[in-house]
This record gives sequence, C-alpha cells and structure tokens, in this order.
Amino acid sequence: MLKARKLFLLSLAVALVFTPAAAALAGGGAGASITTTLFDCFQIRNAPDSPYTVRVTDQFGTRDVILGRARVICTPTSAAEVVRGPDLNGDFNEFLADHIKCYDAFVVHDRGPGVTATLIDPFATEDRIIDFVRMLCAPAQKLID
Repeated sequence: MLKARKLFLLSLAVALVFTPAAAALAGGGAGASITTTLFDCFQIRNAPDSPYTVRVTDQFGTRDVILGRARVICTPTSAAEVVRGPDLNGDFNEFLADHIKCYDAFVVHDRGPGVTATLIDPFATEDRIIDFVRMLCAPAQKLID
C-alpha cells in the first residue's frame, strides 16, 4: 500500500503547511532546541481496510490511489530537543518547507499510550487503540535537479 502511504504523507504535508512553526535550527547538537513543529506518528492497532479509491493530483501528475489500512496517527509536538547527534541542518528554512519527511522512530522502553481514541478523517470515524511511536515527521523542502 505504498500509494496509500503517499496519500497519507501528502495529507500530512498539507496540514503541516497550515501549522504555525517558528524555527531556528542552525547550530547546536545535543541540547539544541528544535522549535519547528514535528509530528510524532503513533501506530494504530487493528484498523480495517478502507473502501476508498481516491484520484489525487500533485506536481508529478494524477493517479488513482487505493487506500489500505490506516497505519499511524500523527500528533504535533509542543517541544523537541536534540539528545544525541551532530549540529542541526543550518540549510533548513521553515518558510520554504512545503513537504513532510518521516523517519522510522524507535522509543526505548515505551509501549506507547495504549489508549482508545476516536479518529476522524475524511474517510472514516472509528475507535482505535493508539500504540507506540512508529515515525517522527518533520517539515521539509524538496528540490528537483
């Protein structure tokens, strides 16, 4: 369901563009604050397959996307700080970010909230259990050579 994932990321990117963010990411490794909005994406347990096929248009063309299961629910972060790692990317400009880039996420000794939540989106309203963090997504800019 790679196409469904692309649709999810596109939807999340649109949400991200309308989320206020104030970032000053240049410099600083461990201990540096990340003030742009990131998204923690939590695993959704036991979601059914979606009955929808959606025609989407983006800069690469138009295609029909068959939706599969909802995999993650992403929540905007209110704070983030580098715990370990090199200096942050000084080339990042939040005002040019028009996409979202997601990283696999591994949280040590955390099984996630394990709460049941009502999830409402354009395709369904459903109660699902929210598990562990599966991805961390950040605003991004994409340049094509």
